[in-house]
Amino acid sequence: MRDVVKMGSGNSWQPENRTKAMGENKFDFGIRKDLVFCFDETERNRAKLPFAKQIDEAYALLQ
Repeated sequence: MRDVVKMGSGNSWQPENRTKAMGENKFDFGIRKDLVFCFDETERNRAKLPFAKQIDEAYALLQ
């Protein structure tokens, strides 16, 4: 499966480099750290990122 995704037209860095870890149920890729930067900025400028909050909650369940 990894090779199929890796060679497909929708290939990106994430599936090429993270599918092995995902197959081993390892999901600590640092995205939550990046989301914290986004959330800090939204507090400063009063923006709303409901989808990003949902992603953060999903990643929290995986860790």
